[in-house]
Amino acid sequence: MARGLTKLQLEFAREYAVDLNGTAALIRARATLGLKGSRKTAAKDASKLVSQGKVRAAVREFEKSNFAELAASTGVSSKNVLQRVLEIAEADIGEAFDDDGNLRPISEIPVRLRRAISMIESFEEYQGQGEKREAIGMTRRIRLIDKNPALTNLMKHLKLLTEQVEFPSGVPFIFETGESGTPGSMAPVVVEKVGAGSD
Repeated sequence: MARGLTKLQLEFAREYAVDLNGTAALIRARATLGLKGSRKTAAKDASKLVSQGKVRAAVREFEKSNFAELAASTGVSSKNVLQRVLEIAEADIGEAFDDDGNLRPISEIPVRLRRAISMIESFEEYQGQGEKREAIGMTRRIRLIDKNPALTNLMKHLKLLTEQVEFPSGVPFIFETGESGTPGSMAPVVVEKVGAGSD
């Protein structure tokens, strides 16, 4: 991984793989190596580093290593994560109710649907006041986790969706999900100016 990389490039790649924050990664990398650098130009300098192919390759290697360490320490695999995301995306609220439209007891709601529930609220309804006040029923409200992020993550995993990010330098980058659900990396987009006003 270190072949052809300077100490700064390698340390930047290591830090960038942690949170994909180029500016913060460069500041941390310089601090680790005891190097001085302007915070004012950190964003621009980080953008230049990320645009270098060998740096991006090192970032991907660190990302894979970080993901492997996390999976080993928690027992979580990309397959587990993808399965949970799929459960949220395919959650059917109808499975929480019986044929009469009543909310099922929590023990009777399928586990895959329970994992997709974000909230269950109960409200007792009363009629009358004072000594004449009596309970007349119960209202229950159930809410599922927002499906949009789950569907978006599935589309990224299947490479049906990419995100374009505009860096301070004006160079657009594409965020691509890695293989087998591992974290993605930034890849530069080559932009050509044609005609009057081009450099």
